[in-house]
Amino acid sequence: RRSPFVAARALLPSLAERPGSSSTLLGGLSALLPVPLYSPVAVNSAAQLMMAETLMLEMKKARVRINQVIC
Repeated sequence: RRSPFVAARALLPSLAERPGSSSTLLGGLSALLPVPLYSPVAVNSAAQLMMAETLMLEMKKARVRINQVIC
């Protein structure tokens, strides 16, 4: 499951040229709470959450807002 990373890598340079733009990632609650038998999903969700938090810091100077919605 590399799609959020691939999408961010492809789209963020364009967004950086447009201050005030934003990108939203959708994630699962398993990123925050352990759920028995869902460890593969939890690992992907937690990685995406950390990627979103890192991108928030990286894109702050370009004034691009990165959002992470936990459903």
